[in-house]
Amino acid sequence: MPQYLRTIRQSKWYKNNETPWLLPDDLQADALWDLRTNSNKFSVWDVDGESLDLVIASLAATREHLQNFDYALFSSEAISRIGVRLIHSKGECCNGTVAMHKHCDLLELTAGKIMLLAKTVSPVRLNQRRVIELVKAYVNSGSLDPTTISEAMKRTLSQ
Repeated sequence: MPQYLRTIRQSKWYKNNETPWLLPDDLQADALWDLRTNSNKFSVWDVDGESLDLVIASLAATREHLQNFDYALFSSEAISRIGVRLIHSKGECCNGTVAMHKHCDLLELTAGKIMLLAKTVSPVRLNQRRVIELVKAYVNSGSLDPTTISEAMKRTLSQ
């Protein structure tokens, strides 16, 4: 089943165990910033078991500050059930193939649809060490062009 990745900030997606004023299964409002739209759409990346690591490395390699990589996965079933339209479009990352073939936009989003999508989020975090390992592996395999990655990542990889 296809899944779609969206980068998020994990710290905004905690549940009520850590915040007593949140009701069970409720989210803090700050989490919705990660699902902000532009013209009622937002970007996601089409990932499967094989491409997930490549997409993560391609996105992380362009960051100016090396950090953990937080993301959420949305199932194609959830997107379809909520009634969101999806189209493939060119994205921005340091791997041209990923940018051309893995980027999508979710269209015709409403506040209600965003909230339904938000309820399906289970945050995932890759620590810095794993992010560096992924970027190194894809640079070494030729899947990432070292001239397209950020200066911060180049410095880290050269250590």
